[in-house]
Order: sequence, then structure tokens, then C-alpha cells
Amino acid sequence: LLGSPAMRDLVAEAGKRYDRVIFDTPAALGVPDAKAVAELTDGFVLVVRADVTVQQDIEAALDLLDRRHLLGLVLNGAHLSVGRYGYTN
Repeated sequence: LLGSPAMRDLVAEAGKRYDRVIFDTPAALGVPDAKAVAELTDGFVLVVRADVTVQQDIEAALDLLDRRHLLGLVLNGAHLSVGRYGYTN
């Protein structure tokens, strides 16, 4: 279904109606869903977990999804403490 003409039509229609359309996919490595969805979009944001996701997996995901379309990266699970003048780690 992800690469089907119906899915392409759905994504195109959503793009006409809304300024931003966000797809939440399973992990990029191990299942083809993220790559299939990324091929239908203008760009992607990669979410990684601090102290869990290894750099090699990040690089592999960027290669799989075509790093030229990377819009940004979200770092989940980072533990920050509040310092006198702001956040510190």
C-alpha cells in the first residue's frame, strides 16, 4: 500500500490541503516503511534516543533515507539539569 498509486494520491491531496503533513513511521532500520514513506515526502526528521542509538545506526538510517532530504534531528531522552544560567549537562 505504501508505494501504491492510491498512497501517492493521498499524500498529494494532503499536501494540497495542509501546509505541513507529518508521517510517523516505525524505526528506519529493519522495516521498509520509513523508506517507502520518505520517498513520498519532501524531507524527513530523524528521531534518535540519547545513550541508546549508536552512531552507526544513525549513519545507516541517513543513507537509507537519503540524507540530502534531512530537515533536522530530534534527540529524545537526553537528561539535562537546570544550571544557574540555563541548561547544562
